[in-house]
Amino acid sequence: MTVPGPAQLVYKIVVTVTPDTEITSFDAIANVDAGTEGAATFADAAAVIAALPVNASANTIDVSVPVTTWVDTDGYDPAVAGSYTFTATLGTLPAGWANTGALTATVVVVVSAVTPDTAVAGEALTAKVTAPVRAATPSTTAVTGTGFTGAVAWFGSDGTTPVSGSFAAETVYKAKVTLTATTGYTLTGLTGTFTYTDATSVAYAAGVVTITFAATAAAPAVLATTTSSGADYYVNPAAQAAADKIVDDKAAAEAVVAAAAAVVRAAEAKVAAEAAAVVKAAADKVEAEARAAAEVIVAAQEAKAAAASVKAVVSKSGTKMTLDLPDKYFGKIVTIYVGTTVKGKTTYKKIDYFALDTENGTASITSKVKLVKGQIIRVNVGSTVIKSVKI
Repeated sequence: MTVPGPAQLVYKIVVTVTPDTEITSFDAIANVDAGTEGAATFADAAAVIAALPVNASANTIDVSVPVTTWVDTDGYDPAVAGSYTFTATLGTLPAGWANTGALTATVVVVVSAVTPDTAVAGEALTAKVTAPVRAATPSTTAVTGTGFTGAVAWFGSDGTTPVSGSFAAETVYKAKVTLTATTGYTLTGLTGTFTYTDATSVAYAAGVVTITFAATAAAPAVLATTTSSGADYYVNPAAQAAADKIVDDKAAAEAVVAAAAAVVRAAEAKVAAEAAAVVKAAADKVEAEARAAAEVIVAAQEAKAAAASVKAVVSKSGTKMTLDLPDKYFGKIVTIYVGTTVKGKTTYKKIDYFALDTENGTASITSKVKLVKGQIIRVNVGSTVIKSVKI
């Protein structure tokens, strides 16, 4: 057997070359929300690029490729709604990867359009605002509607004087509802109209609804049966209070007169006791001057009421009086007095009073008091003498 020498040896080297993995696609990057047009999150493309990722994954996250920058492909404009594409400029691929197809990553930056607010539409407010009722407390419960809320405030008929306390009788009131639009709504370009059943008017201006209501009800009547004729009639409490005050004032005046008379009587007694004629004369003078002053006042009041007419017819059954007073005394309390003059001094006594319930000022009153010639019929409205007639 022959053994080969060194020159006969053959060496074989095997080199295995593994090819790079090819990038087949870049993974999708979620859209970037840039806010709304005119108020976008990013002021310009540079601000967008600064916020974009610095790596892009490919082949379903098998590899992460560095991004050196992003290119504004569509011309980003923060003031205009749209979808803007930014394209990646790739850096060096990781070892073992190839991108022979020159693929790259992209991302879409979205600027959304502004959604306009919906204009508020007018609606019925009858069930939302409580109408004024005499003696009730004004309701200021807030109003709510589709796209708005409203604050309620109450004013007098002039629309500027705030209501204090409860609602008065026979008074016109206005409710002002100041509206505030809720999210997604606007009062600009308001459509339709606001309404209120039974209101005298409803108006809208500059975000405020003004509701004008009819006058509140009158105060309840009070039954009186105290006339000398025995007839029943109704008077307003306020008018009755005024009449009662007149009676009270008259009583106070009579008390003053009585006190003055007592002083006079005391002075007369002193004169008699001391036989001081001078003192009595002075007292008489004071009384005469007081009487003269009172007569001047009465005469002035009677002259002021000269336009009034009072006619009296005396019969066996009593006295029938026909009055024609100025129209302005409609609804007022009229008081009838009869005056009797004794020794130059006239004393008045109330024989009747009533509420003047005709707008033309006329009234007919029958009194069981039978007047005699020489007596004076005096007609008062409150403390004012309207007319005096001598029988």
